[in-house]
Amino acid sequence: MTDELAVSKAEALQVYGRPGLSVFGGLINEEYLTEIKSWTKLAKIYREMADYPVVGTLLDAIKAPLLAAEFTSSPASDSEGDQKAAAFLTQVLHGMHRQTWRSHVSDMLESIEYGFAIGEMVFEKREDGRLWLKNIEPRGQETLYKWQWQEGQAVAFIQNVQGDSGSGMFAVPLNKVVHVT
Repeated sequence: MTDELAVSKAEALQVYGRPGLSVFGGLINEEYLTEIKSWTKLAKIYREMADYPVVGTLLDAIKAPLLAAEFTSSPASDSEGDQKAAAFLTQVLHGMHRQTWRSHVSDMLESIEYGFAIGEMVFEKREDGRLWLKNIEPRGQETLYKWQWQEGQAVAFIQNVQGDSGSGMFAVPLNKVVHVT
């Protein structure tokens, strides 16, 4: 290797580039059709398209085999620790309060229609002293107001929610969500 290709440790740890997305006001602005640059309009169009019988049937054809799959966890080895970890994961997946693992997967498959899906992880400390996954609450794509960005990375999903479940702006940190794209 020549000296001109050598990289110092500090240089190797430094981030120099940026994702290159066109982001203005917290929204990704990569759409060239001005009629659908507004996320509100675009989300409505995506919903209408998904409700159209032909498109809906195609979406079902893609999703049905994925939802028909068995969801299991297997230990990485025969060690007692791996056996316990697999059993704990199975309990967590099948022990959520208001949803099943299959309903969560169904929610995340909406990323096919919208380009992304978000589920907020809600935890609880149970009597055994361990932290358990209580639910992965879906967050509607149509509620996206903007993404909060920091140093070239999205760090929060900012919602604009109107309705009986509570109205207002809510910032959901991305380190607390399952974000499927």
